[in-house]
Amino acid sequence: MAIVPLIRTQEEADPLIESLAEITRKVIAPIVRRKLHASLDTVDTHPRNLDALELVGDVTVAVLTELSRDGAAENGRIRDLHSYAATVTSNACYQYLRAKFPIRTQQRNRLRYVLTHKKGYSMWKDAGGEMLCGLEKWQNSGTGPTRVEVAKNEIRSTAASDDMRAYLAAVESVLTRASGPVRFADLVEHLMRHFGISEHTELQCGPEPGRFDLEGLVADTKPPHDRALETTECIRELWKAIGLLSLDQRRTLLLNLRSGGAEGIINLLPLSGVASIGAIADALSIEREEFAAVWNSLPWDDLKIADYLGITRQQVINLRYSARTRLAKTIRLSM
Repeated sequence: MAIVPLIRTQEEADPLIESLAEITRKVIAPIVRRKLHASLDTVDTHPRNLDALELVGDVTVAVLTELSRDGAAENGRIRDLHSYAATVTSNACYQYLRAKFPIRTQQRNRLRYVLTHKKGYSMWKDAGGEMLCGLEKWQNSGTGPTRVEVAKNEIRSTAASDDMRAYLAAVESVLTRASGPVRFADLVEHLMRHFGISEHTELQCGPEPGRFDLEGLVADTKPPHDRALETTECIRELWKAIGLLSLDQRRTLLLNLRSGGAEGIINLLPLSGVASIGAIADALSIEREEFAAVWNSLPWDDLKIADYLGITRQQVINLRYSARTRLAKTIRLSM
């Protein structure tokens, strides 16, 4: 098993974590909030917000894992941390939305193609990062977004949804009536209604529900092979901090302990000599023989943890989020 180095010395950890906390607050969280239309409030139990909170944590872990590799900055793999974090976050959000809304994603890609290939059309971001679209001459006009105006007596198109001629005519009809740029998302929504396209969704991110394949999001910035862990100090401090969590927090965290990708890293505890499998079982208040029997199946996804603990998936996500938050405050090491 390849072992990823996290933080090598306390001197390296402090500025790194401070920088990462700022990146999470100023880059990662705002992008996730905007793209997923979530509050990111820890008391908001709406499923979309719970997924968004989980996504922020997963992206933060992915960025931290990459930053803490030997020479991540020195060898030029990451020259601009803000841009790197923004790219990883946008990719993660796209992956989430593509998994949850495959039909809408297809329609967004279709409209994007039209706007970027048909002469006279364009799409761009405003100062707040919101995607706008419309006539090319509107791009530098400084005009804010306008509503998508529906024509009087407009009826739903009977044309097939893949009829490009009808689709282009519908786009032209909207932009001809518009007095300025429109929100890209609003135009997608209008065109889906116009052609009678709807979608019922069930989230499938990766091979299991609720699993985000962040390993693939940073694959092209990774070295050809993982380096060996040079010190176990940070893992020892992490294990000590985990012992201060509540039982349910420990369970939701440890049973799903992952690296930036889907790979479980609970194995690092016994491999580093910090905690044996038996000690982990004791921390989870699980019989050692029972825990040994399921060890090779870890990490578990949220649904399996919820079933095991007799709680809901939302409660699992909330508990793990609060565990990560407390760990960050305790040892200043963001999970």
